[in-house]
Amino acid sequence: MPDYSYNENMFFNGVSKVFMWVVPAPVAGVWRGETKTEKGEQELKLTLFQGLSGTTGSFELCGVETISGYVKTDLWGNHLRFECIAGDSTSCLIFDGLANGDSLQGTVAGSMVQQQAWELRRDNADFLGTWEWDWATRSRTAKIDIKQGDGGLLCSYSDGVESKPVVDFYNFGGGFYFTALLANGGGGQKPADTGWLIGEAVLDGSALKGTIAYHLTAEMNQQPPVQYPDSREDWVPKRIAP
Repeated sequence: MPDYSYNENMFFNGVSKVFMWVVPAPVAGVWRGETKTEKGEQELKLTLFQGLSGTTGSFELCGVETISGYVKTDLWGNHLRFECIAGDSTSCLIFDGLANGDSLQGTVAGSMVQQQAWELRRDNADFLGTWEWDWATRSRTAKIDIKQGDGGLLCSYSDGVESKPVVDFYNFGGGFYFTALLANGGGGQKPADTGWLIGEAVLDGSALKGTIAYHLTAEMNQQPPVQYPDSREDWVPKRIAP
């Protein structure tokens, strides 16, 4: 308020700061839309992964020929802007619009299309069930179990050594992101991986696809503990139970 000077006189050496964080819309998933190009009608398949620090993705533009590449995104609340970059670094399409549930509506332009109104629809996604995969760093099978709770989806993790709820689980519509702190010491009797497990995925048809990162230390009986190098790999867990 222009006539309120208490903070200016009393705190922060006369300077007050206000920080604002705009909650991003949940846009992860597989999106599809048709557009008129110089080569006729073509369908775009857009795959977006969403985490806490940003949104990344890839695209396929299918028609007379298929063009694919990566996607540069800028998400501010429900305002999404993305640019499709082909393998030869050519910008094919630029979209600017708003996300509303499973719909993206706005305008598209680019080297292959004239500016036009455009809508993309997101594929339905059902994550419910138990998903299993093999660890890359150890001979161990891990699972996450996703269930419907009163306030949204709930996730738990198990690997034969440790079983725990995944508190940091984020449902971004057609995909999800999670972090799990693994801290089972195994009673000091046998090795047990400790550290962070970070995964992100989208549902493409019936397949869950994404990446998983391991930031782990193996706690051994002897000292010092063995340190595993951080790793990140493609993640394609299998649904073993509905």
